[in-house]
Amino acid sequence: MIENTGAMKQGLPEAAPMANRTLTRVAGVALALAALGLALQPCHARAQDRALVMVADLGGVAPDAARSAFDALIAELRARHPTADLEGETSIGPAATFVACERPRCRASLMLRWHAFAVVMVTLAAIEDEPSRVARVVLRVYDAGGERARTVDVELPGGDPQSDRNALRTALESLSLPRPTMAPLLVTCDIPGARVFLDERPLGVVPLGVLRVVPGRHRLHVSAPGYVPHDQRVDVPAAGARVDLRLRASEAP
Repeated sequence: MIENTGAMKQGLPEAAPMANRTLTRVAGVALALAALGLALQPCHARAQDRALVMVADLGGVAPDAARSAFDALIAELRARHPTADLEGETSIGPAATFVACERPRCRASLMLRWHAFAVVMVTLAAIEDEPSRVARVVLRVYDAGGERARTVDVELPGGDPQSDRNALRTALESLSLPRPTMAPLLVTCDIPGARVFLDERPLGVVPLGVLRVVPGRHRLHVSAPGYVPHDQRVDVPAAGARVDLRLRASEAP
């Protein structure tokens, strides 16, 4: 069990008149229970809270036809994975950046920055000499570690939109998205109010609850006025990690 040893004083309201004491007591108990619930609830670092679906290559498909095929694909993915936070991304920049990453570590770093537990890269291909018709859809699925988890290759009959939709639906029946994987991280510091950042994202101020983060290596930054900022790399295994810090006072000018 991970314990946070930091203490925080809580002020108490002044005594109320006799007629209002019962109401005040009830309100105080309710507030105390609410505060306890918040204290016991883990603090979630924003990470791995969505799956991104991005177009990597249009393959000669006309923009309108590509948009129609992509919208149909997103609809089928959402129907297949109703509990996943699926987000379609059609801008070229993110997909080009992801494709340019040749190593899983690079892809994982991008996914962490994008708060994605999975990325689905979509490649389209047009029927020869018919850019308005999509002949093929290839999905390459990557997990939070940047590793390619699976590939789905769908040949579309091209007879009519409903036939293409049925082909997509059948192909996606066997597709399972990677599940979000989180690990507990506890950061303590001897300076109350110190600001904590993980991978350049603010997590809050000390004292913090237990954070839920992606397993792996992270950059931790802690700062407070009058103290030397602290930076370090933290390796968080699946079982979790704890970091206890003491900030050093900055020298007077």
